[in-house]
Amino acid sequence: EHEARSGQIVIADYDGQAYVKKFVADDNGCHLVSLNKKYNDMPVNEQHEFSIFGIVIL
Repeated sequence: EHEARSGQIVIADYDGQAYVKKFVADDNGCHLVSLNKKYNDMPVNEQHEFSIFGIVIL
């Protein structure tokens, strides 16, 4: 299991689907933020299965 810092781009499994999104941890909790503004943020909480496959290094 990878440990991501807030602001890093991650490859994540979210409810059985793979995503490449920015991981953000702030006062409102953790969420995945799409780089495409057409898509809403995805909350990371106990209501969703979530794991990180890897961290994108640019």
